[in-house]
Amino acid sequence: MSWTWTGFEVRAAARLCEALYPSEVEGDLAVGAADVGMDAFVPRLVDMLPHSSALLLRLAVWIVLLSPPLLGLGARTFLGLDADGRDRAVSRLADHRLYLVRELTMLWKAFAGMGYAGDPRVRAALGITPTADPAGLPSASDPVALGRGEGR
Repeated sequence: MSWTWTGFEVRAAARLCEALYPSEVEGDLAVGAADVGMDAFVPRLVDMLPHSSALLLRLAVWIVLLSPPLLGLGARTFLGLDADGRDRAVSRLADHRLYLVRELTMLWKAFAGMGYAGDPRVRAALGITPTADPAGLPSASDPVALGRGEGR
């Protein structure tokens, strides 16, 4: 079994991250996950995780992908929803009656937060002084670090 994610799974995970950390939200923080390059961050994150954790994240992506009909959002996948539909899907998953479903959503929020909060623009908007990431994870917007394989 290959541990490498397909392009489809990476796109789905990146769109999930964008729904969890949306752009252009009113307030001081207008930078969202779509602005920080989650398409590059997700494969690096998966490569750095133990196989069991990567498998759990993959399972969570597929649950999110296939959830819209079960959430009353029509007969389409998560990628087939517009931004508002994705937001509704994530909200309904986070409020789901089943603990496992709620926690898989929160698991993705935690992992997506690593790439999102690692972006210098996000840190600057939050008033955080740039520092080296103690976990060694490259920022989602740092293609040089991502290309060198830093963070292993």
